[in-house]
Amino acid sequence: MELEMMKKLIKRYEPMHMAFVRSCDIAERYYRNRTDVLFQQKKEDEEGHPLRNADNRIPRNFHGLIVNQKASYAFTAPPLFNIGNKAANKQVMDALGDEYKKNCMELCVNAANCSIAWVHYWRGENGFEWAVVDSKEIIPVMSRKLKKKLLGVFRIYSDVDETTGDNYMIYEYWTETECQAFHRRIGDSVDDGLSYYDTFVNPETGDPVSQYHHDMEEVPFIPFRNNNIDTDDLINIKPLIDVYDKVFSGFINDLDDIQELIFVLVGYGGTKVNGFLQDLKKYKVIKLDNFSESQ
Repeated sequence: MELEMMKKLIKRYEPMHMAFVRSCDIAERYYRNRTDVLFQQKKEDEEGHPLRNADNRIPRNFHGLIVNQKASYAFTAPPLFNIGNKAANKQVMDALGDEYKKNCMELCVNAANCSIAWVHYWRGENGFEWAVVDSKEIIPVMSRKLKKKLLGVFRIYSDVDETTGDNYMIYEYWTETECQAFHRRIGDSVDDGLSYYDTFVNPETGDPVSQYHHDMEEVPFIPFRNNNIDTDDLINIKPLIDVYDKVFSGFINDLDDIQELIFVLVGYGGTKVNGFLQDLKKYKVIKLDNFSESQ
């Protein structure tokens, strides 16, 4: 593909892909129990002082628990293939390899977090090989027909040039016959910085080239969708998780603050109402001008 055509495709598809990546990042963060409650700013008064001393932030990993249960239920025993011949069935399982069960689990988790998971397959030194690809790296190019067909796949990822230390964004574009690689230095625009990337090796000459012919006769990527509406598993439960974290953390903060003593200092008159509230909330101290036993 010509360089100018690739620039147009990247500028068309990459901006839309960023929203998908952000959604995946949130779901994967919740999967690792790094919920929003951990990143909220402390509440402060008009002068920038914290409104309370206690600041417990307690996340509850509901999303990770549900996704792991789903993966365990569906793929503790991975799917079996039966093509009508025991010898052929064994060949299929041998081709899938020992990582079959682990990859099935990973596909389920990726689909639950990103709404879709992807498998990439190729011919390697040992024959058929396959691997699960990070969903955030894949941009599918689909046909516009009623019956959708995968026309091509962008695989986008970052890499470091070991000689210069520069960070690059790598673009691999896969079709049914070949893959072409491009790259641009992070910080440069697509128009000015995109160029061919010689990451493959010509099998005949041994020279580095930017184009690779795979002869698979189809785009060598397989999508695994989470459901029929292309949504992740977090979207329905995130508001509940956030409310639970907020209420539970707030309750523990209330307990911590209530258990503290409030000291009454005699002879230290307050100057402003705001100063009185700040001292009470921050130091648990009340300033009084006079105090007597009769009072």
